[in-house]
Amino acid sequence: MTNEEKRDRKWLAYSKSAGKDFCKLFASRSNKLSSDGLCDWVHLGNRLQEYEQSFNHTECTKTVRIYDTVDTKSAIDRTDLELLEKEMENLRQRLKRIIIAVRYVAQHKMSVRGTSDKLYRNNNGNFLGLIEMIAEFNPALQEHLRRVKTQEIHDH
Repeated sequence: MTNEEKRDRKWLAYSKSAGKDFCKLFASRSNKLSSDGLCDWVHLGNRLQEYEQSFNHTECTKTVRIYDTVDTKSAIDRTDLELLEKEMENLRQRLKRIIIAVRYVAQHKMSVRGTSDKLYRNNNGNFLGLIEMIAEFNPALQEHLRRVKTQEIHDH
């Protein structure tokens, strides 16, 4: 056996019922190894090398490292990964709305702050006022502001 054959691939799982190997970390991504599996035992080493060098595998591996969720002694559950991706999308959407509010205030040369820097207070400025208004139409941002407000109460 060569070193390549002995290499530990924690992302690879064998399904007895299907008789195939699957990429267990990235099943939500559209790739052949995740969806169809691999049972070409003659060319297995080559196929796995090709897959490991693919754009999809490289990007997904980076994603896992970024989120710092890989436990090298266990696999990521598909449900956990889907929840993580959903939360990251929520974060992106919240950030996008905050950037839009900043851009609006800047483009209209409005003052950002008011006499108060607290959410849902009178005279808290154009930026926080816009964020509060946007949150009325966006449940994810609304929940975020609720948590921020709760944290402000606990900090004082």
